[in-house]
Amino acid sequence: MSMPSEARYRDLIATLRETKKAYDGAGDEKARLAAAVRAQQAVILYLLGDVEVAEGYLTAPLAALENAAFDAGRGATVALLEHTPERSGKPTRTTRENIQGELAFALELLIAGKVGTDLAARWVAAEARKWNVAAEDGSPIDAKQVKNWRTDIRRRKAPAEACETFDNMRHLPHVAPLLMGIPIADKRERCEYLARAIIKANAAGAPRSAPKTMRPR
Repeated sequence: MSMPSEARYRDLIATLRETKKAYDGAGDEKARLAAAVRAQQAVILYLLGDVEVAEGYLTAPLAALENAAFDAGRGATVALLEHTPERSGKPTRTTRENIQGELAFALELLIAGKVGTDLAARWVAAEARKWNVAAEDGSPIDAKQVKNWRTDIRRRKAPAEACETFDNMRHLPHVAPLLMGIPIADKRERCEYLARAIIKANAAGAPRSAPKTMRPR
């Protein structure tokens, strides 16, 4: 088995840094998509340096998605990306709903760590801005929005995916004890650490996927 060399790995990292900078600085969605496609192309080329990957054609699914995104960026209608909604109305179980649940849970953690609700919501919003986590239209996430997400989830008025994500995170073994109201040393620090980890994970995996800012209510 032949793995890609260290030099190729460093080249990949350099390319990813460049495309990340281009993505963050893009002035429109077309430029942002182009940066994303270049990043995916770089990852595919790197993986093809592994003989097992190349001979097994293991990058085929990644390449299919990259080709579809590339063609869509040129204005083509791509079958891979075109789907009829399962039912009428707004599509459900999308990434934005998952992110809604995760960021609402970051707020839940801070409240469990005895941070006041308003201060905790401002903390989540500030950390989201710091790590470039934004709504799907690029708008910043604000504190009231985060509070509304948590309220809607707790009242079961939020989308199902958001509620399920929130509930699943509540039952994680390293998280559940922090929510039980029992005395734990450095509880606030631990809650802040986990809340920040959630936001940073979104920065890496879904930086522009949160629901759009809603009108004041």
